[in-house]
Amino acid sequence: METSSPGKTFEQWLVELNDPQAEHRREALTALVDSGTLDDRLINELKLIARGDPDSKAQFLAKKVLKSRGIKIFPQISDQPGVKPTGLLWSSEFWIGFFLCPILNYILFSGLQFFALIANKTTSIFLVNVVLLIYFGFTRKNVALGMLAAFVFFIVILPICLVIYLSWSCWPDGCPVPQ
Repeated sequence: METSSPGKTFEQWLVELNDPQAEHRREALTALVDSGTLDDRLINELKLIARGDPDSKAQFLAKKVLKSRGIKIFPQISDQPGVKPTGLLWSSEFWIGFFLCPILNYILFSGLQFFALIANKTTSIFLVNVVLLIYFGFTRKNVALGMLAAFVFFIVILPICLVIYLSWSCWPDGCPVPQ
């Protein structure tokens, strides 16, 4: 492939950036770092390369070109493995796990009596929680993180707050000072 010149049009850059051979894409990206060419369509193509090119060196060079122009690449929410969910998706999954834990435990404690036949009711509920936590730990990590946060909240933080509240509410004037 011939060397890239700074006076290329968008179409010429696009052809070079979409070349099936990774070495040619890398050469085009290296030439693009030195050129002054910048177009919105070219920026979009560089973002696509930076996010999903099969060649990791081409991804790195595309990020370098964008960074040299002062353009930030925001993480893309995707179902592809290896792409971590961010933003609203992360918080919604976290809160799903956080509220799943107490709702599930309430249903198990109050309504499902067949767990008492299998084993001790508390042991059965603990087993269900552990199995769900392990399952979500492998499939949806943010839901598992939300469930762990709910465990910590309901087992540690809430009882401490209740003890503090009840100790202060027993004495209207505060704690009595011994004489």
